[in-house]
Amino acid sequence: EIRRQLDGLAEVQKDIEQHSGSVASVIKLCEVLLKDADACPSSSEQAAIEQARTTLNSRWHTICGLATERRLRLEETGRLWHTFHQDVERLMDWMVECERQAKYQGQAGSTMAAAKEEMGVFQDFKDRLHRSLSQLEAVNKQYRRLAREGRTDTAGEIKAKVEEANHRWDELSRRTGSVIRRLQHLSNVSLDFENLDDFHPEQV
Repeated sequence: EIRRQLDGLAEVQKDIEQHSGSVASVIKLCEVLLKDADACPSSSEQAAIEQARTTLNSRWHTICGLATERRLRLEETGRLWHTFHQDVERLMDWMVECERQAKYQGQAGSTMAAAKEEMGVFQDFKDRLHRSLSQLEAVNKQYRRLAREGRTDTAGEIKAKVEEANHRWDELSRRTGSVIRRLQHLSNVSLDFENLDDFHPEQV
């Protein structure tokens, strides 16, 4: 999309360059007329030509300046988009790996030892997920800047990517917390049974 806009702007700047000679000629003609007493015998005519020259010169410089500012803004937006896509894709790749791990973990056996081992794995997983929060926040910060400055794409792809990243991170966080709670419960139940086994012989 940025490439298409830059191509369109290049055509505009080309058109500006093609008209620059004509504009310069008109301004030069005005200056010649102002110096020609026969062409401008009255002060009112001189004032009118001077006003026309000033207005044309001002508007021409404005047009040239706006075109340059537009090009610089588009180029900067392109760099911001590139950085955003790199960061969000890196985060997505990391979450894909985490989702794969979360899918096959959390299937601990019924023993307390197995539950404790699996819970340790998921506690580490939870810590890694928490550390990744800074990456997610960085991506959201980039999107907020793009949206605030009116630099988002018309198709809404950037917004969709941010929403997907937030949703997947939330799902991973919820699943991790749920698995840890389940393993904690399993560990507690196993401990209760072991305590019960230790208690029964004393009653015989």
